[in-house]
Amino acid sequence: MTWKASFNQGIKSFRDSRYEDALWHFTEARGDQQYTVYDSRAATYEKLGKLKEALQDTKKAIGLAPDRWQSYTRAARLFLSVQKHDASSTMASMALDRIKAGDTTRHAELLKLRDDINEAQRVADNFRKTTIKDARKNAVAGSQQYAQYNFGKLPTELVGEIFSLIVDESPETLLVLLRVCQHWRTTIWHTPSLWATLILTHRNPNKKATQWVDRSNGHIRELRVRAPAVEHRHWPCNALARVRWDRLRVCSVETWDIAKYLEDMSLKHILGHLTILAVDNYAVVPRSLRSTLFVESPMVRSLTMVHTNFSWNELTEYFHKLLVVDTQSFSLPSLDAVVELPNLVHLELAGAGLLNITNRLALPKLQKLRLCRGSLVLDTVLHNIRPARLLELSIIQSLVSPSCLIDFLRKATSLERLELSHLSGTTNEVVEALSAPFRYSSSTRNVAESSATAGLMCPLLAHINVSYSPDIQTGPLVRLIRSRLPQPDSQAAELSPTVSDQKLLSLQADGCELIDPEWIPWFRNNLQKFSCIYKTKKSASWKR
Repeated sequence: MTWKASFNQGIKSFRDSRYEDALWHFTEARGDQQYTVYDSRAATYEKLGKLKEALQDTKKAIGLAPDRWQSYTRAARLFLSVQKHDASSTMASMALDRIKAGDTTRHAELLKLRDDINEAQRVADNFRKTTIKDARKNAVAGSQQYAQYNFGKLPTELVGEIFSLIVDESPETLLVLLRVCQHWRTTIWHTPSLWATLILTHRNPNKKATQWVDRSNGHIRELRVRAPAVEHRHWPCNALARVRWDRLRVCSVETWDIAKYLEDMSLKHILGHLTILAVDNYAVVPRSLRSTLFVESPMVRSLTMVHTNFSWNELTEYFHKLLVVDTQSFSLPSLDAVVELPNLVHLELAGAGLLNITNRLALPKLQKLRLCRGSLVLDTVLHNIRPARLLELSIIQSLVSPSCLIDFLRKATSLERLELSHLSGTTNEVVEALSAPFRYSSSTRNVAESSATAGLMCPLLAHINVSYSPDIQTGPLVRLIRSRLPQPDSQAAELSPTVSDQKLLSLQADGCELIDPEWIPWFRNNLQKFSCIYKTKKSASWKR
């Protein structure tokens, strides 16, 4: 289609008040660098309330046809809308200079526009003067009154609850609150629950542990030990002996064998209330996860292991309520027997040994699956996973054939989030398949009314991330978004008689350099959230 045909379609849509369609047609026609195309698209943006984009197209139109008065007039109106009165007045004067002497109607309209600009300028100046005057008056009145500290009138218990909400959200803010005033400092010193989160780093771990354990009366609820703290010459801290380990709920340790420490302290099987455990041995020889760390029926819901050896069979023996498993290892052990994890909803696997275990895991309730840095093709892994209940799928820095992944996604009818990042030669074909309708069987999509139903793959898909996939292009992404936009009733009935597909809400395409920047406004207009950062400052610094 030539630019003129697209332009005419855009004019027709604009006259019919179908501004979204008009915008698309004008964008298709923009490549020929025609003044009328950019001026018409600016008018469409103005109707849609996209004033920034309208000004950009108006500037382009003026550059292509500097002797035409129309774009100057539009620029004057747009600047007036954003209350830039000086620029608006300048544009109006330039438009007047370009109107023919005999065109009295246009001349009168522009004179009226300039009068409106001058009136708006006068009103803005008066408002500014009044505001400054009132501000000065209020400042003088406020300086004559004594400042009142109303927060200090609150009951100490209520103040403690407010501080707890803040510290629970960000434990680092405790030190900030201590420096505000004497009243806050006294309240915090005498509220043990505010000291329940202990994070030990390279900065005086012994001193910090002593102070936190003393202030909390040993009731540490969350313990995080970073690797630099373990390297301290006085590690482990003496204060840790006074921690009520049976009350600990969250434990994250790096390069520290906490199980051996508890054994040496004669505290085997004491972590009865632990719900989250993270063990990271990235900087040392891989250790085994000791079963002595747990009681017979622990409360652990989330287990993260990095460079840590463990037995998958022990997961079923000790972790009866496990919901999340995140393991990152260079090699994972092979399984001889099937491991039943009936409650697991979140599984993250990273490393070379993904193929060794997935064919032996029974995960009937799996909802979130994340696969990272697999050295072999993941086709076998996908064949071993049942995607019927899957809500989120992430494949990162791995090898997978497009055909296998497409077959997997056709069965993932409940999928809401999809991440295919740092993949090469796969993402573009998969995105293209996601925008093309195909025939669902009733068993696949649980549609009882008919044996086969037309629809899109992953009909509930709302969020997709294709960052750093070098093959992804603009066309497939545009078709994917369009295929999931709300259709008129007649078209919807024709395309999908029984199934309604979810509109795509967010798209992240950072590091995808093949995406046409001219389409970025269209993406932002049709998505709630869109990100396309071509390069970070660090990656682009070599060009400077």
